[in-house]
Amino acid sequence: MYPSSSILSRHRFSLENLHDPDPEVRYAEAKARFGKIQNRPEVIAALTDALATESSARVRVQLAMTLGSSRSEQAVAPLVGLLQSGDPDDRIRVLYGLKFTRQPAALTCILQALQDPDPAVRSAAVSRLGGWCITERHPVIEEAITALLETEPDEGVRCVARRALHRMQQPRAPEGTCLSDYL
Repeated sequence: MYPSSSILSRHRFSLENLHDPDPEVRYAEAKARFGKIQNRPEVIAALTDALATESSARVRVQLAMTLGSSRSEQAVAPLVGLLQSGDPDDRIRVLYGLKFTRQPAALTCILQALQDPDPAVRSAAVSRLGGWCITERHPVIEEAITALLETEPDEGVRCVARRALHRMQQPRAPEGTCLSDYL
């Protein structure tokens, strides 16, 4: 579900909305800030706080992606902390946010998620790593996914890994190209 037009029409964007009782307002606030928080430490702090306490899975996904879209080193630490969550769904959501940061520390964490005990998390990690290679080759990523293929017991994860490797072998998109142009 997307926020209804009535919610968006009366929505006044404010960081206070991240703690509104209505999850649609919290979602709309997080979505409105996607890609617009570079060099805004106060917004990163507010999003981090909201992510730590958010009860709605849908809003947590958007908060993680919005935090990641800051491409800020400050966004990596709170997202990495959430990788320790006992909930596999939370770990998967955090991987989405980490990919958006494009920070070396985030890449390291996504690579480590290939060892997660949950196959859904490993699958999400492979998918995020495959997306990292759209504009340039990353031999470390290709080697990690190839190694995973040799030892992975879950067929679903192996399928995602084969697809990711196949995409990595395709011609690279020019820098700055929108990923959706290639989907």
